[in-house]
Amino acid sequence: MNEQAIQHLLDHVNSINEKYDGIAKITGEKFNIFSILRKENEEVGLHSRFIGELLNPKGIHGQGVIFLTLFTETLGINQYQENQLCNAQVIIEEYIGKKQDDKPNGGRIDIVVKPVNGGKKILIENKIDATDQPQQLIRYCNHYPDSHIFYLSPYGKLPSDLSVGKEREQRHLVHGTDFQCISYRDNIKKWLESCLKETTNFPLLRETLQQYIYLIKKLTNQATNKKMEKEIFGMITKNATNFESANTIAGNFESAKNELLETFWIEVKAQLENKLNLSKNEIFYTPPKISDRCPALFINTKIENAWVGIQPLNGKEYNPNYNRLFIGICDKNNKFKDNDNNHYLPEWRICKNFEYQNAKLDFDNIDTLKLILPDSKNREDIKKVIVEFAEDYVNDPEVVSKYFADNI
Repeated sequence: MNEQAIQHLLDHVNSINEKYDGIAKITGEKFNIFSILRKENEEVGLHSRFIGELLNPKGIHGQGVIFLTLFTETLGINQYQENQLCNAQVIIEEYIGKKQDDKPNGGRIDIVVKPVNGGKKILIENKIDATDQPQQLIRYCNHYPDSHIFYLSPYGKLPSDLSVGKEREQRHLVHGTDFQCISYRDNIKKWLESCLKETTNFPLLRETLQQYIYLIKKLTNQATNKKMEKEIFGMITKNATNFESANTIAGNFESAKNELLETFWIEVKAQLENKLNLSKNEIFYTPPKISDRCPALFINTKIENAWVGIQPLNGKEYNPNYNRLFIGICDKNNKFKDNDNNHYLPEWRICKNFEYQNAKLDFDNIDTLKLILPDSKNREDIKKVIVEFAEDYVNDPEVVSKYFADNI
């Protein structure tokens, strides 16, 4: 592969990005109410709630059954009559009973649509960042055996074997038969764009939908402007060289992010060892691979079992509410079981988010990753902030002992 050809394509795409970034600033396109009021990847509080409200025929959008009808058409479940959908009930986070270790029952379903007059129920499991729970889809299927089950993720990935029951010697669910995978990138965006066409005479509703579509495109790394999208598509498909270069870039992007994170945190670890005079037994480090959950850096203190912890180093926690980088004091040897995700986690006594220039750091976010690129003026400053933050905890035994009173 010609490196010059790859650089040529990157330069052209970058110039397109800069042009439309300037247009977005002038038009106010980047001012997004969803991004301001909620975390962009918040599954329940933002995405499930908003999608559920649109699906509700009695929702405050005032459009009746039309959005729900368009949803069923988009997903190819066209067997519903209007009288089955117009009085449908939509429930967010429906509680279906207590989960039991010995039986695949219970839990909460993200979105449930209950048509009337014999219409099949529609169940949506919304997965943006959260990990699958044991027998999750099986539990939902057992509760509503005759229903349409959709597993929604940013790009339409398959659920884990853990969720569909393949890890146990029992019946497991089959994709395409028992459930369908759908994506924000394709299915939800297509549905929202069809909804948008129905809101010509409702400017506030139309603008809200447009902002949510913008957010979906941002979350799934798509061009947020149609003209920009066409220009990038045109550049990639202009000739065989560009097409091959784009394929090479796409195939190496995740590895490049891994390398960026790995080198950054190795440098942070080295600075901590030097500044705090730590031996190899006093610092524990998990390399931050993009696909892993909860990579961390732990520093031993002078108090038994008390460690200063920094995580997640790649922006991916077992609990998606804690994806932003935080530091805290934990009992590393006293682990508890997170029953929702079937993992053993350290018991945190106190934790606090890192902040840099009044913003929290999420190392799964492209804007945070840009700050630690080798040519970024912010890279060294962020390392300094992290090291000083950790140093304050390690060198203040009063703070540590406050949360480990029994060990003094």
